[in-house]
Amino acid sequence: MPRLVPNMSELLIKGAKRVCGRKMRKTRPTPPDIESPLVTHFHRWAGNRIRLSFSEAELHAGESQRILPDWNLRGNLFAGLLAAPMRWDRLGNIRIPKSFLMQTKAKALAEPADGKLLRIVGVLDERGPGSSSYVPQSMTALQRAKQAMFVPVALQQSDMRYFSTEEITVDKDALLVEYSAQLVSKVKEGLSALLAINETSHERVELEDWDVVVTYDPKNVNDIELRKCKGIPGSPVVIILNMCCLQCAELEELINLRLKNHEYGLVLKVLKNERLLKFMYRLITFSR
Repeated sequence: MPRLVPNMSELLIKGAKRVCGRKMRKTRPTPPDIESPLVTHFHRWAGNRIRLSFSEAELHAGESQRILPDWNLRGNLFAGLLAAPMRWDRLGNIRIPKSFLMQTKAKALAEPADGKLLRIVGVLDERGPGSSSYVPQSMTALQRAKQAMFVPVALQQSDMRYFSTEEITVDKDALLVEYSAQLVSKVKEGLSALLAINETSHERVELEDWDVVVTYDPKNVNDIELRKCKGIPGSPVVIILNMCCLQCAELEELINLRLKNHEYGLVLKVLKNERLLKFMYRLITFSR
Protein backbone atom coordinates (compact mmCIF):
# COMPACT_ATOMS: atom_id res chain seq x y z
CA MET A 1 0.00 0.00 0.00
CA PRO A 2 1.54 3.33 -1.03
CA ARG A 3 2.50 5.73 1.81
CA LEU A 4 0.59 9.01 1.87
CA VAL A 5 2.84 12.06 1.82
CA PRO A 6 1.36 15.02 3.78
CA ASN A 7 0.79 18.24 1.93
CA MET A 8 3.27 20.68 3.49
CA SER A 9 1.37 23.77 2.38
CA GLU A 10 -1.76 22.55 4.16
CA LEU A 11 0.22 21.88 7.35
CA LEU A 12 1.66 25.39 7.28
CA ILE A 13 -1.77 26.96 6.81
CA LYS A 14 -3.22 24.94 9.70
CA GLY A 15 -0.32 25.85 11.94
CA ALA A 16 -0.66 29.54 11.14
CA LYS A 17 -4.40 29.46 11.90
CA ARG A 18 -3.73 27.72 15.21
CA VAL A 19 -1.17 30.31 16.24
CA CYS A 20 -3.20 33.31 15.09
CA GLY A 21 -6.27 31.99 16.81
CA ARG A 22 -4.65 31.96 20.22
CA LYS A 23 -5.07 34.95 22.47
CA MET A 24 -1.67 36.31 23.33
CA ARG A 25 -1.27 37.09 26.99
CA LYS A 26 -0.47 40.77 27.48
CA THR A 27 2.22 41.28 30.09
CA ARG A 28 3.22 44.72 31.34
CA PRO A 29 6.81 45.00 32.55
CA THR A 30 7.15 46.17 36.14
CA PRO A 31 10.18 48.27 37.08
CA PRO A 32 12.25 46.96 39.97
CA ASP A 33 12.16 48.71 43.32
CA ILE A 34 14.95 51.30 43.33
CA GLU A 35 16.16 52.76 46.60
CA SER A 36 19.62 54.00 45.66
CA PRO A 37 19.92 57.83 45.72
CA LEU A 38 22.28 57.53 42.75
CA VAL A 39 19.15 56.75 40.70
CA THR A 40 16.31 58.46 42.55
CA HIS A 41 18.02 61.82 43.14
CA PHE A 42 19.51 62.48 39.71
CA HIS A 43 17.78 65.14 37.68
CA ARG A 44 18.55 67.30 34.69
CA TRP A 45 19.38 70.97 34.91
CA ALA A 46 19.10 73.16 31.80
CA GLY A 47 19.04 70.01 29.69
CA ASN A 48 22.78 69.50 29.81
CA ARG A 49 23.93 68.84 33.37
CA ILE A 50 23.15 66.07 35.82
CA ARG A 51 23.81 66.42 39.52
CA LEU A 52 22.98 64.65 42.75
CA SER A 53 20.65 66.71 44.91
CA PHE A 54 19.87 66.46 48.60
CA SER A 55 17.42 68.25 50.81
CA GLU A 56 18.53 70.83 53.37
CA ALA A 57 17.61 68.42 56.17
CA GLU A 58 19.89 65.75 54.71
CA LEU A 59 22.76 68.18 54.27
CA HIS A 60 22.52 69.63 57.78
CA ALA A 61 21.95 66.35 59.61
CA GLY A 62 24.18 65.26 62.48
CA GLU A 63 27.56 63.65 61.89
CA SER A 64 26.16 60.14 62.30
CA GLN A 65 23.25 60.75 59.88
CA ARG A 66 24.98 62.97 57.32
CA ILE A 67 25.04 61.57 53.78
CA LEU A 68 28.11 63.52 52.69
CA PRO A 69 31.04 64.68 54.83
CA ASP A 70 31.33 68.39 55.59
CA TRP A 71 34.11 69.69 53.33
CA ASN A 72 33.30 73.35 54.13
CA LEU A 73 32.90 74.09 50.42
CA ARG A 74 31.00 77.29 51.11
CA GLY A 75 34.17 78.69 52.62
CA ASN A 76 36.40 77.47 49.76
CA LEU A 77 37.37 80.03 47.14
CA PHE A 78 37.98 77.47 44.40
CA ALA A 79 34.65 75.74 45.07
CA GLY A 80 32.88 79.08 44.71
CA LEU A 81 34.61 79.74 41.39
CA LEU A 82 33.69 76.30 40.04
CA ALA A 83 30.06 76.65 41.17
CA ALA A 84 29.45 79.63 38.88
CA PRO A 85 26.99 79.17 35.98
CA MET A 86 28.41 77.67 32.81
CA ARG A 87 29.11 79.85 29.80
CA TRP A 88 30.46 79.16 26.31
CA ASP A 89 34.11 80.06 25.80
CA ARG A 90 34.30 81.24 22.19
CA LEU A 91 38.05 80.88 21.93
CA GLY A 92 38.31 77.43 23.48
CA ASN A 93 34.93 76.30 22.08
CA ILE A 94 33.94 74.73 25.40
CA ARG A 95 31.55 75.39 28.28
CA ILE A 96 33.27 76.35 31.55
CA PRO A 97 32.28 78.32 34.69
CA LYS A 98 32.00 82.01 33.92
CA SER A 99 34.36 82.83 36.82
CA PHE A 100 37.21 81.88 34.47
CA LEU A 101 35.96 83.99 31.55
CA MET A 102 35.89 87.64 30.54
CA GLN A 103 32.55 89.02 29.43
CA THR A 104 32.35 91.42 26.49
CA LYS A 105 29.48 93.64 25.38
CA ALA A 106 28.77 96.17 22.65
CA LYS A 107 28.29 99.79 23.73
CA ALA A 108 27.31 102.79 21.66
CA LEU A 109 30.09 105.22 20.80
CA ALA A 110 29.64 108.68 22.29
CA GLU A 111 30.95 110.22 19.08
CA PRO A 112 30.54 107.89 16.07
CA ALA A 113 33.32 108.22 13.51
CA ASP A 114 34.36 106.53 10.28
CA GLY A 115 31.00 104.77 10.09
CA LYS A 116 31.48 103.04 13.47
CA LEU A 117 28.51 103.12 15.85
CA LEU A 118 29.41 100.51 18.48
CA ARG A 119 32.55 99.41 20.28
CA ILE A 120 33.28 96.19 22.16
CA VAL A 121 34.26 96.52 25.83
CA GLY A 122 35.07 94.10 28.65
CA VAL A 123 32.67 94.32 31.59
CA LEU A 124 32.73 93.18 35.20
CA ASP A 125 29.06 93.82 36.00
CA GLU A 126 27.17 91.04 34.24
CA ARG A 127 23.80 92.71 34.58
CA GLY A 128 22.39 95.03 31.98
CA PRO A 129 20.83 94.84 28.54
CA GLY A 130 22.56 93.65 25.44
CA SER A 131 24.11 90.46 24.16
CA SER A 132 27.31 89.13 25.67
CA SER A 133 30.26 87.06 24.59
CA TYR A 134 32.73 85.16 26.77
CA VAL A 135 36.44 84.69 26.12
CA PRO A 136 39.30 83.33 28.28
CA GLN A 137 40.35 85.56 31.15
CA SER A 138 43.98 85.66 30.08
CA MET A 139 45.73 88.63 28.52
CA THR A 140 48.28 86.37 26.84
CA ALA A 141 45.58 84.26 25.17
CA LEU A 142 43.48 87.26 24.16
CA GLN A 143 46.39 89.08 22.55
CA ARG A 144 46.59 86.22 20.05
CA ALA A 145 42.81 85.97 19.53
CA LYS A 146 41.06 87.32 16.46
CA GLN A 147 38.98 90.45 16.91
CA ALA A 148 35.80 88.65 15.81
CA MET A 149 35.99 86.48 18.95
CA PHE A 150 35.19 89.52 21.11
CA VAL A 151 31.96 90.34 19.24
CA PRO A 152 28.84 88.65 20.70
CA VAL A 153 27.48 85.92 18.43
CA ALA A 154 23.99 87.43 18.52
CA LEU A 155 25.32 90.61 16.91
CA GLN A 156 26.93 88.65 14.11
CA GLN A 157 24.05 86.32 13.29
CA SER A 158 20.86 88.18 14.18
CA ASP A 159 18.58 89.13 11.27
CA MET A 160 16.77 91.74 13.36
CA ARG A 161 19.63 94.17 14.05
CA TYR A 162 19.71 97.86 13.17
CA PHE A 163 23.40 97.94 12.22
CA SER A 164 25.93 95.87 10.32
CA THR A 165 29.10 94.22 11.55
CA GLU A 166 31.10 96.89 9.69
CA GLU A 167 29.69 99.43 12.15
CA ILE A 168 31.30 97.64 15.14
CA THR A 169 34.83 98.56 16.17
CA VAL A 170 37.10 96.29 18.21
CA ASP A 171 40.21 97.97 19.64
CA LYS A 172 41.70 94.89 21.26
CA ASP A 173 44.63 96.65 22.97
CA ALA A 174 42.42 99.35 24.49
CA LEU A 175 39.87 96.73 25.56
CA LEU A 176 42.48 94.72 27.49
CA VAL A 177 43.99 97.80 29.14
CA GLU A 178 40.57 99.09 30.23
CA TYR A 179 39.52 95.69 31.59
CA SER A 180 42.74 95.38 33.61
CA ALA A 181 42.21 98.89 35.00
CA GLN A 182 38.67 97.94 36.06
CA LEU A 183 39.97 94.93 37.98
CA VAL A 184 42.72 96.94 39.70
CA SER A 185 40.16 99.58 40.68
CA LYS A 186 37.86 96.95 42.20
CA VAL A 187 40.72 95.42 44.20
CA LYS A 188 41.88 98.81 45.50
CA GLU A 189 38.31 99.72 46.37
CA GLY A 190 37.89 96.51 48.39
CA LEU A 191 41.21 96.94 50.20
CA SER A 192 40.35 100.55 51.05
CA ALA A 193 37.10 99.36 52.61
CA LEU A 194 39.07 96.85 54.70
CA LEU A 195 41.43 99.60 55.78
CA ALA A 196 38.54 101.65 57.13
CA ILE A 197 37.35 98.64 59.14
CA ASN A 198 40.81 97.76 60.49
CA GLU A 199 41.32 101.28 61.83
CA THR A 200 38.51 100.67 64.33
CA SER A 201 39.02 96.93 64.90
CA HIS A 202 42.22 95.18 65.97
CA GLU A 203 41.10 91.56 66.21
CA ARG A 204 43.72 88.84 66.16
CA VAL A 205 43.25 86.57 63.12
CA GLU A 206 43.70 82.81 63.46
CA LEU A 207 44.35 80.72 60.37
CA GLU A 208 41.75 78.09 59.50
CA ASP A 209 41.33 75.65 56.62
CA TRP A 210 40.72 77.38 53.27
CA ASP A 211 41.50 80.86 54.53
CA VAL A 212 43.09 83.06 51.87
CA VAL A 213 46.45 84.68 52.64
CA VAL A 214 47.08 87.67 50.36
CA THR A 215 50.78 88.48 49.96
CA TYR A 216 53.05 90.73 47.93
CA ASP A 217 56.21 88.64 47.84
CA PRO A 218 58.73 89.18 45.00
CA LYS A 219 60.71 86.14 46.17
CA ASN A 220 57.78 83.77 45.57
CA VAL A 221 57.55 82.70 41.92
CA ASN A 222 54.01 81.31 42.41
CA ASP A 223 51.03 83.60 41.97
CA ILE A 224 48.51 81.11 43.40
CA GLU A 225 49.30 78.14 45.60
CA LEU A 226 47.96 75.82 48.27
CA ARG A 227 50.06 75.57 51.39
CA LYS A 228 49.80 73.45 54.51
CA CYS A 229 50.92 75.51 57.49
CA LYS A 230 52.65 72.89 59.61
CA GLY A 231 53.95 75.41 62.14
CA ILE A 232 50.41 76.37 63.22
CA PRO A 233 48.13 74.27 65.48
CA GLY A 234 45.90 72.07 63.34
CA SER A 235 48.15 72.51 60.28
CA PRO A 236 45.49 74.37 58.27
CA VAL A 237 45.53 74.30 54.47
CA VAL A 238 45.35 77.84 53.10
CA ILE A 239 45.19 79.48 49.68
CA ILE A 240 47.90 82.02 48.90
CA LEU A 241 47.31 84.83 46.40
CA ASN A 242 50.55 86.62 45.56
CA MET A 243 49.79 90.04 44.05
CA CYS A 244 53.43 90.76 43.21
CA CYS A 245 52.85 89.99 39.52
CA LEU A 246 50.97 93.30 39.20
CA GLN A 247 54.03 95.45 40.00
CA CYS A 248 51.93 98.00 41.90
CA ALA A 249 53.57 99.99 44.72
CA GLU A 250 50.20 101.03 46.18
CA LEU A 251 49.07 97.40 46.52
CA GLU A 252 52.43 96.46 48.04
CA GLU A 253 52.03 99.09 50.77
CA LEU A 254 48.45 98.09 51.54
CA ILE A 255 49.14 94.34 51.72
CA ASN A 256 52.56 94.27 53.38
CA LEU A 257 52.15 97.19 55.79
CA ARG A 258 48.79 98.82 56.36
CA LEU A 259 46.52 95.76 56.17
CA LYS A 260 48.82 92.95 57.28
CA ASN A 261 47.04 91.06 60.09
CA HIS A 262 49.16 87.91 60.35
CA GLU A 263 52.82 87.01 60.16
CA TYR A 264 52.09 85.32 56.79
CA GLY A 265 50.32 88.32 55.27
CA LEU A 266 46.76 89.61 54.92
CA VAL A 267 44.37 86.84 56.01
CA LEU A 268 40.87 87.04 54.53
CA LYS A 269 37.86 84.81 55.18
CA VAL A 270 36.06 83.70 52.03
CA LEU A 271 32.54 84.11 53.39
CA LYS A 272 33.25 87.69 54.51
CA ASN A 273 35.36 88.82 51.57
CA GLU A 274 34.17 86.65 48.68
CA ARG A 275 33.66 89.49 46.20
CA LEU A 276 37.10 91.04 46.82
CA LEU A 277 38.86 87.66 46.65
CA LYS A 278 37.23 86.80 43.33
CA PHE A 279 38.39 90.12 41.87
CA MET A 280 41.91 89.38 43.13
CA TYR A 281 41.85 85.93 41.55
CA ARG A 282 40.58 87.32 38.25
CA LEU A 283 43.22 90.05 38.26
CA ILE A 284 46.05 87.56 38.80
CA THR A 285 44.84 85.15 36.12
CA PHE A 286 44.17 87.97 33.66
CA SER A 287 47.66 89.42 34.12
CA ARG A 288 49.30 86.19 33.02
